[in-house]
Amino acid sequence: MKIDQQGLPPSSSKVEGAGSQVDTGSRPKPSSGGTSVQDQAQFSSLGATASQLRSTLNSVPEVRQDRVDYYRQQIASGSYTVDPQAVAGAILNDQGGNQDGH
Repeated sequence: MKIDQQGLPPSSSKVEGAGSQVDTGSRPKPSSGGTSVQDQAQFSSLGATASQLRSTLNSVPEVRQDRVDYYRQQIASGSYTVDPQAVAGAILNDQGGNQDGH
């Protein structure tokens, strides 16, 4: 594979030897009007929001003990019933999320 460098602007980044230093291009650059323009980076708040959501999710218990206790009580008293139509429909529609059928 050949890379044609014609028409590409010269790179402003330099990497040198073992003590590599990278020129990040943070120096003022002249604009077409003769004034200097500073490079800027702006970050959205999505990273902070994702971090908050991850923190909230980590605080939710994996086992919802109230639901376990409810169904345990239903089974123990003999009042828990399974709707065979709903089970069959879920199997046929693969609503369990397993793609390989296991």
